[in-house]
Parts: sequence; structure tokens; C-alpha cells
Amino acid sequence: MEIDEMIRIKQQRGYSIRQIAEYSGVPEGTVRKIFSGQTENPRVATIIAIQKVLEGDESVYQGKNYLYDKNASEYEFFNEASDKDKSSIVAETAFSYGQKSSMTLSDVEKLPEECRCELIDGVIYDMGTASIVHQDIVAEFVTQTRNYIKGKKSKCKVVGNPGVQIFNDDHNLLVPDLAIICRDKTPIEHYVKGAPEFCLEVISRWSVQRDYVVKLSKYAQAEVGEYWIIDPFKKMITIYSKAEEYAPTIIPIKGKRSLQVFGSEFELD
Repeated sequence: MEIDEMIRIKQQRGYSIRQIAEYSGVPEGTVRKIFSGQTENPRVATIIAIQKVLEGDESVYQGKNYLYDKNASEYEFFNEASDKDKSSIVAETAFSYGQKSSMTLSDVEKLPEECRCELIDGVIYDMGTASIVHQDIVAEFVTQTRNYIKGKKSKCKVVGNPGVQIFNDDHNLLVPDLAIICRDKTPIEHYVKGAPEFCLEVISRWSVQRDYVVKLSKYAQAEVGEYWIIDPFKKMITIYSKAEEYAPTIIPIKGKRSLQVFGSEFELD
């Protein structure tokens, strides 16, 4: 599909750049550059992801959000028109500690220690409890990467569930499931300051939109080196990297894959 045809379908269906980004998994900035002509030779994988949205049945997308049913084993779309519908959904915007957009780091620090929460644009999100499968994936990732780092005596550090002040401001404290930080002089104290070299998120039933849309946007804006999303339900990994302009690469959970932060020397099994 040519760019002109993509623009025509976008206008015909009334899609916004943000909607196309949300449905395709391609960062909003990348979609904007493609449709404006700023990116003359976009990656094939990026075009295919956008094309699938534009060629799809628009009734699947129109006026709906990408949320989970509590009892569903796979992703489903649910109309958000009524409160009755919303009551049966574990929604991305359902948080336990208030919905004010003026919350700061000090508000997060006042919460109970057992609270798994993060702060995004002044809103505190309850991250819920990680499942056993979720914890197993993160633990295996930590074990393999730490063993490699230890053997190489690398300056890098693997941190599970770190608080990351990704913009060094007072209104954002992201908490990836795992981060890799490789720095000589910047101390890692209570929080990681600035963008990690690598971030990992494992999908939970309540984190789909936040991981694929909201946090992807933040990680890309902060220029995180590489961002992996592991989906244990669909058994796939979506990889975004700064080197590839955060265009998605989707692979199955099997075999081995190298991490860009370590070059080609280390492959995660």
C-alpha cells in the first residue's frame, strides 16, 4: 500500500494519528513522520503494522479501547460507552489511589510500602499483583543477564522493578519490570535517574494499554535504548529500539535473542 493510499483511507475513516498509533503499536511520533512525509523510507515492518489497521474492519476499532475482560483468556475489545460495560472490565485507567493529574513524587512516597504503583504525567497507577508466570519470566531474565554481566565484569547493572525518574521531573516515576543501566559515574540511589539502556515489561491483564501505548511513548520520548514487551498469553515478544526508530519487531517466545545493550556477545534463551 502506497503512502497516498494510506492517507486516503485515514481521511476517509476519520482516524487520528494517535488512533493509528494505538491500534498498530507503532509510536505516535513515527506514525506522524510517515504521514507527513518526513520519513521517506520507513521500515517495511512499520508499514505492514499500519497497513493492517487501515485494511481491517473499522467496526473493530471505532469508539473502542483495547482492554481485558476479567475472564477472557485473550485480548478483546470492549465498548466504553456505558458505566455498566466498564464495571466488568479491568481497565487501564482504574487506579486505587486517586485520579488527580497533579500528583507528584512526594505523593507516591506517602503510599504504603506494599503498593506497586507508578506515576505517569501526575497520575498514580496501581500496578496490581504480579502473577507467578509474570514473576517467573522476570526472574529468569534477571538470572541470565546477571550471570552474563558477572562473567564479563561489566559495568552494567540489572535492576528488578526499579523506580525510574525517566525525565528527572516530579510528575513521572515509571516502574518497568526490569531495567538494565550501564553508567560509569551516575550513582543509582533510591531511583534511577534518566533513561535506562534497556527496559522490560511483562504483560498483565490490567497493563495492556499502559505497556503498549502509554509507557512505549514515554520510553521512546526519553530515548531508552531498547524496550521489550513479553506477552505470556499470546507467547510473543514485541521489541522496540532507538536504533530502529522504535518500529515494532514481533517474535515468538522461543529460541534465542541478543540484547542490543550487550551487542551480539550475549543471547537470552
